[in-house]
Amino acid sequence: MGKSHCAVVLATGEELAGEQVVARPNVHIEIGRFQERFAGRIVDLLEEGATFPSNIAEKVREWFTQENMTKAFIKIANELQAFGLIRAGA
Repeated sequence: MGKSHCAVVLATGEELAGEQVVARPNVHIEIGRFQERFAGRIVDLLEEGATFPSNIAEKVREWFTQENMTKAFIKIANELQAFGLIRAGA
């Protein structure tokens, strides 16, 4: 993380008892670290149907399915440009 300028969180769902699907627990720990280090420069990619705990603020989020990541990759590119880390092609 010391050499990074932003974070991209890829959160796939894990079904808990009942019908609730949440992001896997290890992702919650990583998000906490990222929020401390990269405030305002985090892109959350959350698998459709999954949720984050309420204490994880929604900043920049894109939903994806494992069959179609196209929108997610476009979102990442757009946000990296907004963060000033890449430039649009001429």
